[in-house]
Amino acid sequence: TCKGLMQVYEMVHLERMRELGISNIYDPYSNILLGSDILVELFETYGDDTAKVVMMYNGSSNAKARAASGDFTDYCNKVLNRTRELEIIHGKVEE
Repeated sequence: TCKGLMQVYEMVHLERMRELGISNIYDPYSNILLGSDILVELFETYGDDTAKVVMMYNGSSNAKARAASGDFTDYCNKVLNRTRELEIIHGKVEE
């Protein structure tokens, strides 16, 4: 079961939690730190392919192939759409 704000699967990331000094995955700061650390690693691995990173983070099956073909999951599309909305609101991109 994924836990906390960043919906992290604790059993997969126990070593990372130890490295970051995280003992309570439900602590908001710790959970965001853990999720962010995972995202940083994914971006370092996959570059700026945000769709692929989002699908990998979400544990989507065949994320690499799906991203390459443009077959994004519903979750990925929601994240990408919300990202664009926030970028428009904050003046990072134009409509």
